[in-house]
Amino acid sequence: MSLSGVVCFPSVDGLDTLVGIVQGCGDTLDTVVLCHGLGNDKESFVVKQLSKRLGRRFRTLRFDFRGNGASSGSFAFGGYDEQALDIEAAVKFLESEGLRVIGVLGHSMGGDSALMFGALSPLARDKRLVNVSGRFQMDRGLREKFSDAQWSALCAGESIEWPLKDRSCKVTMNDVDKRRRTDMKGVVEKIAERGDVFVLTVHGSEDDVIPVEDAHEIHKILSSTGRHELVILEGANHFYKTRGSSDTSQIESLFQVVSAFLD
Repeated sequence: MSLSGVVCFPSVDGLDTLVGIVQGCGDTLDTVVLCHGLGNDKESFVVKQLSKRLGRRFRTLRFDFRGNGASSGSFAFGGYDEQALDIEAAVKFLESEGLRVIGVLGHSMGGDSALMFGALSPLARDKRLVNVSGRFQMDRGLREKFSDAQWSALCAGESIEWPLKDRSCKVTMNDVDKRRRTDMKGVVEKIAERGDVFVLTVHGSEDDVIPVEDAHEIHKILSSTGRHELVILEGANHFYKTRGSSDTSQIESLFQVVSAFLD
């Protein structure tokens, strides 16, 4: 199997082209899909570093959700359902190329999207899902994502251009409300009900973006299934690195936990 480097594949509805990078161990068909967080892309620190490390044993695909990075289409703020479909498109593409997708890992927003994929997609069966610092209480952490001027415009019924990494997306209060109404409790309960998905939740004890309590809420629902592992990494923050430091201990600890789960 020679699939490697930059790859393009269609979204589930065929309207957009999603772009990713396949890399890693060419001696195996076992592949892990890696999903980035909000306002980022496949080059984000967590996704890129995990791809590098997991690539010693697996193949990896890190890709851009629609409307992010090199992928076409429009990004929808609060569009976790669309991102779950993008994950499904990635899995379909890899499996059509003869690879065996054993897991899906998402960081932050990507973690929630991975969980939604696990709740809704038949392709998630027997897959290992890794939720890295995902959010459970979706009504939190909203206001601080917007400036006072942006929030005033949204409250007045106007749309704003909200910056992503290298482009912007249109956001309205309807989009904000969609994010607020996203029922992660229902999503996690569906994963518990289907009983054929394994989940690892990893969260940093010093995460000041998404409270570590969110990880515990997920565990409360999934613990009885025997198919959920919860790991709190002491001293780790949301981005698994210290600003301005070359210290890689946080991302290395994250890799060790993820690698053991994927075995």
